[in-house]
Amino acid sequence: FEIGQTVATAMGGMGRQFDGGYAEYTCVPANQVQAINTTLDWKTFGALPEMIQTAWGSLNKALQLQSGQRLLIRYAVLHVLVQYA
Repeated sequence: FEIGQTVATAMGGMGRQFDGGYAEYTCVPANQVQAINTTLDWKTFGALPEMIQTAWGSLNKALQLQSGQRLLIRYAVLHVLVQYA
């Protein structure tokens, strides 16, 4: 990464494997950091990983969906889940 470059991380092991999940500043493993280029404000950008992880975890971890399987989504409160599916 370059000095001054905007980077972000998802919580990964923070709060479980090491402290810092809700800290203002923390140290994380370099392989959990991504360079980002976005026009979103931090408040909006910061909410995205949680929504996406919830949708991804529901489909892939909890339901263990495989490619080619179908899923009926009723009452799609989380439009992110619909977009991901």
